[in-house]
Amino acid sequence: MLGCGAEPIHAPALHAFLDHHAPAGLRPSAILPCYGLAEATLAVSFVALDERLRVDRIAAADYHSDGHARPVRDDEPELRFVSCGRPLPGHEILIVDDAGAPLPERRVGHILVRGPSLGDGYEHDPEASAAAFTHQGLRTGDRGYLADGELHVTGRSKDLVILHGRNYDPQDIERVVAELPGVRDGKVVAFTRPGPDSEALVLAVEAHTREPAALAQQIRGHVARSLGLTVAEVVLLPTSALPRTTSGKLQRGLTRELHLRGRLAPKDMSP
Repeated sequence: MLGCGAEPIHAPALHAFLDHHAPAGLRPSAILPCYGLAEATLAVSFVALDERLRVDRIAAADYHSDGHARPVRDDEPELRFVSCGRPLPGHEILIVDDAGAPLPERRVGHILVRGPSLGDGYEHDPEASAAAFTHQGLRTGDRGYLADGELHVTGRSKDLVILHGRNYDPQDIERVVAELPGVRDGKVVAFTRPGPDSEALVLAVEAHTREPAALAQQIRGHVARSLGLTVAEVVLLPTSALPRTTSGKLQRGLTRELHLRGRLAPKDMSP
C-alpha cells in the first residue's frame, strides 16, 4: 500500500503514476489517499485497503461562486477532487463556515477535526494553541467538503485566491502555468495584491528563458484561455528564488509579503 497525502491530491498525477507502474504489477487499489496532520499524530482519514481511487467531479462555476460542490452535469466546466476516505475509528471531521457554523455535505468550508489522537496544544505558544485547539475541535487551516461521509480537501484557507468575489484554489492556477515550456514544474506561486478596483492576480514563477517578456505574455494568455482569469503581473525568477519551508514546500504567504515589499526582483533566467 502507498499512502498519499500532505498536499491537496492531484487526480491526474495519481492516474499517471498508476498507469506508469501497472506493467510492474502495481494494483490500482494499492494507492490510499489520506488526510492527516502533525497535531493529530498523524492520520485522520484513509481510504479503505480494498477500495480503488475515487475522484469527485464537480461543477466549477458553483464551486467558485458559492462553494457548492455539486456533481457535474453533461459538458459543463468541472473540477476534480480525490476522496481522502472516511475518518479513522473514534475520530470526526466537521466542515464549518467562517463563523464556525456546521455546513451540510457538499458545501466547502474549514476542516475541523476531533478525536483521541489530537495533541493538547503547541509547546510554549498559548496564543496559537487557543486559536487552533477550540471547543469545536482542531482548526486545521485546510478547506474541503464531505460527500457521502468522505473527505475531499480543496486547499489551505490562508492561500485562497479571491477574485471579483469568486474563490480559486491557488494550486489550480499554478498547475496551468506549470504546463508551459520554460516554467519550472511545481515552482509557481499564485496570490493577489490590491488593485485599483479589487484584488489583482499575481504569478511568481521560477523559469529558464532568454525571452522573459515573451514568456510572461504567454503565461497571461494561457491562464486567460484555460481559466478565464486576467493576470495583472507575472514575476519571473531564477531557480530557487521562491521561499520554501524546511520540508521544501513553497510558502505562498511569504512570497506575497516579499512581493508587496518589493523584494521579489526578476534576475537572469537564462537556461
